[in-house]
Amino acid sequence: NYQADGLDNFFKFSARRSGAHLLVSFTDTSEQARSAVEETLRESQATEQVAHAVAEQQRQRFREVLTQLPAYIAVYQGPDHSYQFVNPAYQSLFPHRSFLGRPFREATPEAVALGVVTLFDQVYQTGEPVYLREMEGWFDFHGTGQPVQVFLNSSLHPLRDVQGRIDGVMDFTYDVSAQVRARQQGEQLNQELEARVQARNHEVEAARATTERQRRQWEELFRTAPAGICIFDGPEWVYQFVNPGYQAIFPGRQLLGKRLVDALPEVADQPLMAILHHVYDTGEPFQETEVLVPLSRYEGGSVEDIYFDLTYLVRRNEQGQIDGFVTYAYDVTEQVLARRERDRQQRQLHELFEQAPVAIAIFRGPHYLIELANPAVCTIWGRTPQQAVGTPLFELLPEAAGQGFEQLLDGVMTTGVPYVAHELPSYIHREGRRDLVYWNLVYQPLADSTGRNTGITVVATEVSEQVQARQRVQSLNEELQTANDELLE
Repeated sequence: NYQADGLDNFFKFSARRSGAHLLVSFTDTSEQARSAVEETLRESQATEQVAHAVAEQQRQRFREVLTQLPAYIAVYQGPDHSYQFVNPAYQSLFPHRSFLGRPFREATPEAVALGVVTLFDQVYQTGEPVYLREMEGWFDFHGTGQPVQVFLNSSLHPLRDVQGRIDGVMDFTYDVSAQVRARQQGEQLNQELEARVQARNHEVEAARATTERQRRQWEELFRTAPAGICIFDGPEWVYQFVNPGYQAIFPGRQLLGKRLVDALPEVADQPLMAILHHVYDTGEPFQETEVLVPLSRYEGGSVEDIYFDLTYLVRRNEQGQIDGFVTYAYDVTEQVLARRERDRQQRQLHELFEQAPVAIAIFRGPHYLIELANPAVCTIWGRTPQQAVGTPLFELLPEAAGQGFEQLLDGVMTTGVPYVAHELPSYIHREGRRDLVYWNLVYQPLADSTGRNTGITVVATEVSEQVQARQRVQSLNEELQTANDELLE
């Protein structure tokens, strides 16, 4: 069968030896009936072409899904892990860098110190995937020379060629910095709250095999992704694919093969349905954080408030028509509730601070900038909270300068040793007059996470009336003693 130069025909040829030469003759058989073998060959070629087209089509559809996912996805080729593909989300992290064709250790040198290259080698050599949770890293995302701290969840998966040999690695990563920092802040706040109260997350077959392999790769990628991923098929929104992360949100509930409104009937009258209709009807993606969706996690169980970071992306068929959509859901209920608890604790701490019967203030930095001042201390100072907060201490109270307070505060900041005083005298301007007042006070150093002192908490009680009353009694006693002594002389 000759297919070239504008021809597509079968020729019969024969060859025989003639001396030192080979005599070959060709006969055009286009006028002759085709044999069964010829027809079978043509059918096989047509099938092969269709299979190639289907394989390319499915590869393109998978690529489109990867391109639109909010996760950071990259594909590396060969033992040096050269970039073969990065999705837009990955590229947007490093807008100043080029990746394709470059080895991982060259294009992303920051990751070498994290030991990630060793993990890539491990996946490439063993064929076993590797999962990393809340990996801390510092990356120069914008080429400014200033690295930024991030926390990442990553999964590394081996890629195989048609013969099943490992020829690359796929990286599926998403940023969990906000969740990690929220948890860390909550932990830090609990610690601070406790401290203050106490003192206060063949080619046809090859093409089919390639398509199936890629399908399995994407399915495995979705299946092992830590986020919840599902695919809804058709205008009835039937669950076509549900990964373990999504199913884990609804343990025991049957989802696959069911319509959304049948599998989760409680969503039927919720605002979420309007969002899904808009996505399916218009093709516009939807992405939002902390979306409240009241759902029952268990069949027949009670409905509870669940918060999701949600992404909806439409899926299109070969004709470009919408025939379903992909859901990317991350359950952030724990983080939302933790933040609300942190806010409640902050309000509780603020109320405790505001209502305390003693004077409390917090100074920060070498100039003792007033960070917090409760009403009691503002009353003693004769200043309003608006005047006090954000002002250096000795700028707010210039009359306090030169009375030894600077040295006391510097000593506490430098040594980290608290200072306690009883009936400490000082002068202060209040209501247009210069008053001599007496204090019982404590200067308590405040340290950051590295142990460096960055501020001072002061808790003070004015005891001027008590001291003055005692002084008057003492003076009267002395006068009385003098009078007695005079009478006895």
